[in-house]
Amino acid sequence: MHEAYHAACAYERQISASTWRYASAAAVLGVMVTDRLAAGRPPLSGETVGAVADEEPALAQLRQTVAVRHDQMLTEDEDGLQGGERRRALVQGVESAYDCVMNERSAGVCRTETEAGACRLTEVSPEGVEPFWIDLLEPVLDLAESMPTQIARWVRHRGRARHF
Repeated sequence: MHEAYHAACAYERQISASTWRYASAAAVLGVMVTDRLAAGRPPLSGETVGAVADEEPALAQLRQTVAVRHDQMLTEDEDGLQGGERRRALVQGVESAYDCVMNERSAGVCRTETEAGACRLTEVSPEGVEPFWIDLLEPVLDLAESMPTQIARWVRHRGRARHF
């Protein structure tokens, strides 16, 4: 039983880490695209999209993503109170992850905030403890899943605005 338990735990962690990598990259990319649409800036280059989509974001990039005021990017019939609560949970989760990364000793020394910001959570979460991304997984997955809808709404919204 002990052997089966450890194999199941390792499998669960591996699946969670894969999900985290892709969800966090999708959330960052989605927010980048939506932010550009909301601000009327030109689209991202294909090279930038590929670079962001291909790799788990560093913690500082994730912090920057959740700091974006999503309510400023929303179209008229959006989120309200639930959106604010989700945003606060994301911000709080990222700050907790920063604390974990900074307090995890690397070569016997705690990381600075800048060093922590350069880390990817799947790479610095030690084995045998709950991964640093685990509390962020669900809210980041929700954000990543909502981004295509947000982008579609902005595209429709901008299309209607051009007709007036």
